[in-house]
Amino acid sequence: MKTSRAYTEIGPAVAAIGNAWFERSWSAFIGCTMGLAQRAGTLDWLQERSPEFQIETGERVLDHMALGYVEWSEDAMPFGVALNALYEGEDWVFLTTTYAFHEAPGLHRACALMNRGPEPATVGRVRTELLSVRPGTATPHGSGVVLTAGGQGLLFGVHEGSIEAAGPGRNGWAAVASGPRTLEPGEAWKFPETYLIPFTGGLAEASRVSGAFLSEVRAMRNWQTERLAEERAAREESRLDHPSGTYN
Repeated sequence: MKTSRAYTEIGPAVAAIGNAWFERSWSAFIGCTMGLAQRAGTLDWLQERSPEFQIETGERVLDHMALGYVEWSEDAMPFGVALNALYEGEDWVFLTTTYAFHEAPGLHRACALMNRGPEPATVGRVRTELLSVRPGTATPHGSGVVLTAGGQGLLFGVHEGSIEAAGPGRNGWAAVASGPRTLEPGEAWKFPETYLIPFTGGLAEASRVSGAFLSEVRAMRNWQTERLAEERAAREESRLDHPSGTYN
């Protein structure tokens, strides 16, 4: 049941994450985005099913259909929730983690690509977030773009990366990571993180809401760093309490 707090949902047909302001949903079976619903104006920003990502590897372009299998999982944290999608192919694994916060509108997303093949492999351009959104006014905003339609707004941004138009014959935008980059077997490429922030009003409101949202992202990262340090300390303490090669 959807509440004012952040939530996740994993069902046989649909996987979703959202909060009081915004919800993103996917086909649970094939992993493509099915909806980008802004609650304030009951507006769905998605125009058509989105291919989610595109990976250039030599003469092939891989997307969610080419990798073939997607596995979903979820996590709960003090500040919100996370929805994980693992797209698993024969030679590649593409992992996405989408975060929603209890106290701020918007969704934050991290992606990585891992070479699971037996040999080094070179990757060209990767579109980590390829969204087919409805036509509207697009205004550059920092490293992202502000979209406005139907009296509502959506800020599509990227941390230390770039965003470009989706391409000929397709409305929408994509976050891009430029190669080429060669990955050794088992090596992963972590891409610039992206975010979608809904708002109502003009560019000033977009800036205000994005500032609050990015504060939540920083708090989340601090919490993750502290938890990782605690886990490392606990493992070290366990190792000292039970050193290998000792006998009772």
